[in-house]
Amino acid sequence: MQGLALLDAVVQAMPHYPLDDDFISQIPDDLMDQFRVWQRQSDAARSNAW
Repeated sequence: MQGLALLDAVVQAMPHYPLDDDFISQIPDDLMDQFRVWQRQSDAARSNAW
């Protein structure tokens, strides 16, 4: 849960750090499912121009 909140905070407060393909490729496999959930559910993710 904290990791998902952190992703929201990064997207909102630091848009100069894009969560782009390079970022996604470095996410460990055991966290990828959580990232995908966040990507689908987060208003911050939808508002970010990846």
